[in-house]
Amino acid sequence: MTIAFIAAACMLVQDALNSVKVQAQSRRMGWLAGMIDVAAWLCFLATTKFSLDALHSNSTSQKVMVIGLVSCANLFGQRIGESIGRKLVKDETSEIDKSQNSRIATLEKKLGIRRQK
Repeated sequence: MTIAFIAAACMLVQDALNSVKVQAQSRRMGWLAGMIDVAAWLCFLATTKFSLDALHSNSTSQKVMVIGLVSCANLFGQRIGESIGRKLVKDETSEIDKSQNSRIATLEKKLGIRRQK
């Protein structure tokens, strides 16, 4: 039973890291994304090791438990990673972006388009 909880914890961390990595990549933070990818890969190795140990056991309850817990960790890891990434990974707006945003805002105002927040 302990192996299932360890596998789920590893999956939770792995998915959270991958979610933050994607946010860093989309904001052109390659070094940060690369470092996060290395950490996520190590979590992947641990998740695989513990999951396979549980799935190769003779205990049906342990197999069911690892599948259920790792699946839940997969779901919640993404959500946690999104929240963490929103706080840690910030946009770097350049002068070109600011100029483009002001032109878009001017056009939207002229056309009567309201932005949703």
